[in-house]
Amino acid sequence: MDRDWFIKRYTNIHEELNSLEKEIESHLKNKKEILCDENKLILLKNRILEKVNELNKTREDERRIFNY
Repeated sequence: MDRDWFIKRYTNIHEELNSLEKEIESHLKNKKEILCDENKLILLKNRILEKVNELNKTREDERRIFNY
């Protein structure tokens, strides 16, 4: 793994988080959809947590490899 790999990884994670943010905004505009299906909210929350954990793991790996 080199710095370019980490840059690509961060870019990918941030793009996915941005997509999730847009999904949240969409749900906020149509609250009835999310209120009628509780699973949508749970799944969205889990996807966000997964991406945040992935981001944190990537940061840890970068610090470990490059001795930050």
